[in-house]
Amino acid sequence: MTNKRKVYTKIMQKLKKMMPQTTQNQMVTTAIMVAGIVLGRKAQLSAISLEVPHPAKPASLEKRMQRFVKNERFEVAVNY
Repeated sequence: MTNKRKVYTKIMQKLKKMMPQTTQNQMVTTAIMVAGIVLGRKAQLSAISLEVPHPAKPASLEKRMQRFVKNERFEVAVNY
């Protein structure tokens, strides 16, 4: 298992415990974003998408994260 995959897996495990009310898709996207920020040391969506160990193309990940950030149904205060 690569270092990037280990970081993503650890983050996903912690999020499952901390955010049990969150949907699976939202949890995966949150884990992608957190792992990308940690690994890339940048908070720009384009930089995050390059660092994440995910089979999707970076452009697809970037669009996924853009939709997630704009999603009004994700309760930031509750999940923070």
